[in-house]
Parts: sequence; C-alpha cells; structure tokens
Amino acid sequence: MVPKAEVVLAKINRPPLRAHVKTTHENRWYGARKILWWLETFPGVTWQERWQASPASMLGLKWTDVVLPWVTERGDSARKEGLRSGLLCLFVADVIRPDLPFLLRIVQTRYWREAVVVHRDPAGFARIEHPDRDDPPRKGRWSQ
Repeated sequence: MVPKAEVVLAKINRPPLRAHVKTTHENRWYGARKILWWLETFPGVTWQERWQASPASMLGLKWTDVVLPWVTERGDSARKEGLRSGLLCLFVADVIRPDLPFLLRIVQTRYWREAVVVHRDPAGFARIEHPDRDDPPRKGRWSQ
C-alpha cells in the first residue's frame, strides 16, 4: 500500500532529510509535494509503480515539462528547480527509485552525489573515498 503523501512529506520534514538551509528545505518539500500530488493521478500500489507508470521516468531532464503544466492547470505554481530538488529528496528518501537509464540522463550536478552520500550511506562512501590502511589486501577481480 502506498503511504499517504502526508506521511512521506512528514519524513522529509525531519532530519536527516530536512535540509539545514531553510530555502533548500522549502524547495525540496514543496517540490516533493507537487510531484506526489501529480503521481497520485497514475495507477500503482506504490509510489514507485506510479513513477514508472508516468511519462517522467522516460524523459530524463525534460520530466519537468510534463509536471509543470499539470500543476499550473490546477491553479498552483512550480519551478523546475523546486521540482528537481523535490525529486532528489524523494530519491534519497527511498520513496522512488530511479532506474539507471533515467539517472544517466538526469544526474548532471554535484548535488545528486552529495545528497546520496549524506542520506543513503555516509559510512560506506567514506570507506570508498578513504580506505583504511588496516584493510586486508584485496585479491581478485575488484582489487584495483
């Protein structure tokens, strides 16, 4: 069953997903709210299924071109930057999991990497970037 949008937004409103900078947090929250509102119009049992049923997953950076007019037609407003920030937040919150082709089309800024490092697995990324000298030598295919 899909958690209600309010449950997802409440998760975004709490640390660690709540941004320290007020305007960043507001952009993420409002963008996520508008995306969830739009996704509610698609079939699916989960937010992921709704995302996959939407045209957005196939459009790469142009995904906002289908969401913006929809929001405007309903008497609300949105900005591309706010929607993109909201989508980033939904990704790192595990509400939506983009497929690799979508990520390859959209990940063009350092913000994506930073958000994933901070919110998904900070310790894992730290081990990758700064391997401990005490680690045993690696052998085999992935040793270099």
